[in-house]
This record gives sequence, structure tokens and C-alpha cells, in this order.
Amino acid sequence: MAGKEKIVNILILILVFLTNHIFSQSVKKTELAGKNLTISYGAVVRGPVDKKEIALIFSADTLREGREKILETLQKRNIRSSFFLTGNFLRTEEFKPLVERMMAEGHYVGPHSDSHLLYCSLQEREKTLVSKKEFISDLEKDYEALKAFGVNKKEAPYFLPPYEWYNEEIAGWAAEADLVLINPTPGIMTVADFTTPDMKNYLSSKDILHQVLEYEKNQPGGLNGCIMLIHLGTAAERKDKFYDRLNELLDQLITLGYRFVTLEEWLSPSGKAKPTVQETTKEKKNQAGGFSQKRREYRPEDFTTGGSQRQTKAEEFFELSLTLVWEVPVDGRVTALGTMGDMVFWITDNNKLSIIQPKDIKTLKQVFLEKSLSFSPGTDGRFIWLVEKNLVFGLDKSGQVALRIVTDHPLTHKPVSDGQHLFLPTEKSIEAFSLGDSQLLWKNELPSAPAGEVFFSQEVVFVPIGPSKLIAIEKNSGKTLYEYDFREPISTAFCLDRRNVFMGTDTGKIISFDGRKRRIRWQVKTGSQRLEYLLLRGKELYAFTSGGLMLKLNRKNGHLLKWQTIPGRIFSKPQFFQEALIVACSDRMLVGFDIKSSQKTSVTVLPFAFASGPCVWEDILVVSSYSSQDEKSLVQAYRQEPQVRLITSVKSPQAVGQRVVLTVQSAGFNQPKYEFFVKSPGGEERLVRRASRINSWTWLPVKPGKYELSVRVFDKKNNKKVSIDYNIVLKLEKKEEKEKANE
Repeated sequence: MAGKEKIVNILILILVFLTNHIFSQSVKKTELAGKNLTISYGAVVRGPVDKKEIALIFSADTLREGREKILETLQKRNIRSSFFLTGNFLRTEEFKPLVERMMAEGHYVGPHSDSHLLYCSLQEREKTLVSKKEFISDLEKDYEALKAFGVNKKEAPYFLPPYEWYNEEIAGWAAEADLVLINPTPGIMTVADFTTPDMKNYLSSKDILHQVLEYEKNQPGGLNGCIMLIHLGTAAERKDKFYDRLNELLDQLITLGYRFVTLEEWLSPSGKAKPTVQETTKEKKNQAGGFSQKRREYRPEDFTTGGSQRQTKAEEFFELSLTLVWEVPVDGRVTALGTMGDMVFWITDNNKLSIIQPKDIKTLKQVFLEKSLSFSPGTDGRFIWLVEKNLVFGLDKSGQVALRIVTDHPLTHKPVSDGQHLFLPTEKSIEAFSLGDSQLLWKNELPSAPAGEVFFSQEVVFVPIGPSKLIAIEKNSGKTLYEYDFREPISTAFCLDRRNVFMGTDTGKIISFDGRKRRIRWQVKTGSQRLEYLLLRGKELYAFTSGGLMLKLNRKNGHLLKWQTIPGRIFSKPQFFQEALIVACSDRMLVGFDIKSSQKTSVTVLPFAFASGPCVWEDILVVSSYSSQDEKSLVQAYRQEPQVRLITSVKSPQAVGQRVVLTVQSAGFNQPKYEFFVKSPGGEERLVRRASRINSWTWLPVKPGKYELSVRVFDKKNNKKVSIDYNIVLKLEKKEEKEKANE
């Protein structure tokens, strides 16, 4: 009995401990909830929005050249702010007087991790790269360094994650450690003050200042409650330091009536913020619970922060490319490029039609077209359609005219075909012809000329009329079913079937329309950028904006799943190519994005500027570029061969105990898996991470020597392994330490 009583007592103690722990976490969340705070992924990202208050925060790891200017500016204006410092910074002897001055002048000094670890994947936020033990151990070391300045955990409970990047798991671990995770307010681009001119996401200090003031002017609530981050130091390559404009920034914001506070004024129990709650709903919650129509609005700042733009230095120069298969020089500019069955064709501005078989490019057939065309040619896979005013010609694979149709009025847009019918939009009507005998099936007189390209489902033909109307016509009879006004200027549209019609507008809205019930199923606002293209693959809808955004949404409810920036204006309709989405952008870049993660997998630079957008034939991508100097085009075919690159978060050599994050980027694989290996000096190679879908692994070397790091990437068809050498030393030389710090 005594033994049973002992076990019962132990269980009671455990239960009491867990209850107290859960209660303490609940109290902490309740305290935060009563502060009118915005919380995202478990971190506080904005303070009270009902007061014109801003919290300035500063962070540093090894760089700090702006220290004197920043502190002098704050002291002159009697502004208190918050400084988040790593253990690396705090242990550096020459920085100690700086930390002491921060504290003496009343600033908050708190943790920023010990060795500036990357907690979770930049590509897939939910993938945590450190264990809970590593996370806690690293934080404890940071607090040990703070302890040397008389700062303990209770006095500094607010924690800024390194790289300003985290996920819900990290926020949960921080809460368990009685810490409050904080992060800069999304959309405030002072965080870009670390970028250098060689980076694709570089922002000058002038641009950053302009963006902050534009945000204040255009966003509801302005900068009320914003957490604004500025780095204490930046890379030597950035000559244009944003902290040099701190005085100018403060002048502007004070003139606008803003007051500057420390985080403690918002977050501490004695804070005086009003007791209302704003919480940024996380993606998983969105998918499970849905949005109200009001909440389903994505603001511009939603697409200016996060993993899609935050890259390590190594990743910025990591670009795979497609493999060139063949190329054909062409006189003149290619104006149209497409596929037709087992053939690829192109037409030039000197009216030459070329047709080849991609597997045997020597079988090139050329036909001279006598007519001047009203539109660039199109194809339905069976015929190439040419239009000259009110004359329509259908060319077969040999380049011969197989069909000739005359309409009463000139066409306004390209012909479209479903393989059995040909639909011709003219200035006055839409006409349907049989492809079998070229006979007119029906004609529908329209109230006005079509305003966009015709599209269709199995049963219905849709014709855009005016800026915002859509007319639905029964495909077999030509009878008008209904007319619907969306009250938005339609820029692009297509349908999956009669019940699933998707439209993009000039004003940045995406609309899902049920054509059978004649009602809008859902609509989302993606900002103010025009929607250029909409594509569908499975359950996911891809949208491309004029400002270079690629959005992936759930087609059933419009929830935003992923987003990515496009490096330049989109040239033509993107193409699905194996497991990638290829976007022709800028003047001559083919950028590949992984369909699953939306992350960039390849960049292929053409020899000249785009002449005509890419098309896909089986496993080949065909594209044309044009040299204005030579007045010649180059038609090229590319294949996505399996490619693998292994990169590290820090360059070799590194000292013992320095964590190194290995990241793999691959292309040409279908749902790849990754295995990581390490070969010790003089030892055998050993498997350190079994096959998984996660493309990164964190290595903590404990012995010096020359190592070989490897990764094997494989799928059902392909298998490729790459290796790199990496040197670990007991201690870096002072010169190397300085170089690493500048990186």
C-alpha cells in the first residue's frame, strides 16, 4: 500500500506542476490579449493601434558601426528604445562600454539568441531547423552573457528571433520559457537596411524612408503601434546606411504627431493600453475556419515580408538553370510560337511560318504567308489559326490551308476552338462554325464588341463585354443564357467548367464565380496591382500581378497558400513544366518555381531579349529571343535535367562549435527526398540524416579537420549525389574573424 500511495503522490505532484505551467501560460496569453496587440504566429508584431505610438528596436550580432550615431540621436531627443543583442555581441570586449551606455540611458536590452541561429526554413516556415534542446541551450547562453551586465531573465522577458524569422513552434518554446516573442511589424521596410546593392531585394535608404512615409499615409491607422526595426550595423558593401537618416525619419514622424515608447510600456503588466484584441490569423487557422468576406483581403505589406524575400547570402547566388537541347537561328523577329500535335511552329514578322519536329529539328518546313495578320497566330493543337480582318485561315501540320472562313465583320480577338467548334468574336457578334465542314452553326448578336478573349466550358461560351460584364451563351444553340455585371474591370478570365469561372481585375481582385447559380462564390483583394494571368493546377489557383507577385490560392475558398516575388515584369503567360512553373520575366529571364513550395528552383538567361513567350512540348520548353542589332531571332529548346546544389549558411573555414546549416536546392526531380552524409577526417562516410522531404540539415562540428559533406537527392526515376569540402579549425585567426563579421 505504501508503494501505491507513493506513486499516487508522485502523479499528483506531476499534475499540479502541469496545471501550474498551463495556467501560467494562459495568464501570460491573457495579459497580452488585453493589450490591444497584433499577434502573428505567436509573436507580438504590433502594439496598440489606437494611439500614435511607435516602438523603435535595434538588433546586432557582430556588426555595430552605427552605434554612436544611433545612441547620440536617441539621447538628443530623449527617446527610449529597445536593443536586442546576441551572445556573440555581448561577449565582445570592445562592445561592453556600448552595452553599458545603452542601459545607463534607459534603453531596454534583451536577447537575440546566442549565436544568431536560423530557427526555421526560409523556404518552408513550418520546418524547424533546431531542436528544442538547442533552442533553450542557445537562449540560456545569451542570458548568461546578459547576466554580466546585471540583466536577468525576469528583467528582459522580450525576445527578438535572429533573422527576424520564426514559426509557431519557436513561439511556443519561447512561451514555455516565460518569454514573449516579438518581431517587427510586417510591411515596415526599415528591416531592409541590411541589404546590399548586389542583392535582388536591395532598397536604398531613400527608398526605405519613402516607403515608411507612404505606409503612414496610405494604411488605415498609419504607423500606430508599429514595431520598427533598424540594424545597429550592416555589411561594408552597403555604403548607404539607413541609420544616417534616423534624424530625418524621427523629424518626419514627430511632425506627424507620433510618440516613441519602449516595448515595456506596451507589454509590461503596468502598461496602460486599452483592453481590446487584434490577432493575425495564421494560415492553418484560415484553411480550417475560413474567412469572412471582410477578412479576405491581402494587403500590399502581406507580400513584402516573410520567407519569400528573406534569403541568406549564399542563396542569393545559388541559381540552377535549364539545360539547352537545341537551337535554331531565324531571320527576323519571332511573333508567335506554339505547339501543334507532335510539331512546334513559329511565325516571324516577315511572314514566314516554320514547322519542325522537336525530336528531329532537321525536318524544318517553311511556308511564306502572303497575308498581313490582324493578331499573332494561335492554335488549338489541330490547326494554326491566322486572321486577316474578317478572313480566318486554318493551317494544318504541313502549313497548307485546310479551312477558310469569312465573317460579316472584322474579328476583335483571336479565334478559339474546343476541337469541334470554332468561335469567332467580331465587332458585332460571336459566330460558331463546325470544324468538320466550316459551316456556320449559329450567330449571336452582341450588345457591344467583345472586350476580351472568349473562353468556354463544356456547355457554355463566355464573352467579356464592356469593362466589367460577362455574357454566357449556350454552346450548342447560341442562345444567350444571362448577362452578369461584376462591377470590376476584368483583366483576365478562364473557366474550369460552368460552375467554376475565375476572373482577375484591374484593381487587384480575384473572383470565383458559379456560372450555374449565377453568383459569386468568393472574391479576394490582393492589393491594387492588376491581375495579368490566372492558371489552375489541381486544387490550386495561381495568380500573377502586374507588379511581379505570384500568389497560390485554394481554388475552393480563395485562401492564400503561398506567395513569391517575380524578379521583373512578366513577359507572357507562365507555363507548367514538369514539377515547376516557368515564368518569362524581365527582358530575358526564365525563372522556375517549385509547384509545391513556390520557391525558386532555376534561373535561365536567354542570349537576347524575349521575342515570344515559351511553350511546352512533352519534356521540352521552347522559347525565342531576338537580337535587334542583328535583326535575328534564336529559337531554343530546354530540358529540366536533374540538378543539385549544396550550400552552407556560413563559408568554410569555421571554428569548432559553430552551427552550419546545409541547404539543398534541386531541380528536375518529382517529389524528391534528401539524405545527408558527413565524412570525418580519415574516417568513413556516415549517414547523419535519413531520407526525408526536408531539404536542410544543421551540423554542429565538434572536432577540427577537413570534412566532406554530401547530400543524395532522389525520386522514383532520378538519383544524384553531390559533395563539398568543409574545413573546421579550433579557432579562427583574427583576420578570418573580421572577414566573417563583415559577411
